Amino acid sequence: MAVGAAAGRCCRAQHGGVDRDADRASEQVVGRLEDAVTAIVYVGTLYLQGPLGYRSFEAALALLPVDVVAFVVPLLAAGAIARRSPRALLAGSFALTALALLWLARAPVPADYAVDVMAPLVVLGASLSVAFVVLTQEAIADVEPDEKGLASARSR
Repeated sequence: MAVGAAAGRCCRAQHGGVDRDADRASEQVVGRLEDAVTAIVYVGTLYLQGPLGYRSFEAALALLPVDVVAFVVPLLAAGAIARRSPRALLAGSFALTALALLWLARAPVPADYAVDVMAPLVVLGASLSVAFVVLTQEAIADVEPDEKGLASARSR
């Protein structure tokens, strides 16, 4: 909820011409998304190693779909992301993230990996990567071309 509110401030501030507010809102959202990804990996590892009995390496491989999808989706969907409204993309990304987290939260013990773990991880990888791309684009939208690299790094 807090991530969505900060993202809304980011989009409103960016299009309203208040760059400092947009920069702060974007930093807050990206920071919270990074925290969410870390929590997903940490809790996912505990769940896989604890109740499901995976070994360390198996748990690492089981969480790999998040990274693979997060790498591939922005590459394949770059054009579609650029043509859409940032607000609509963020709303969709956050809604999909919430649904995937609810899906993971109801995972039983013992779980079917493909249905109960991998599928929501794929949705999370896609939704969070789109959110990261959109937020980075919004953070550097009004920055001079020669300063975009610095602005992009600062928004992380």
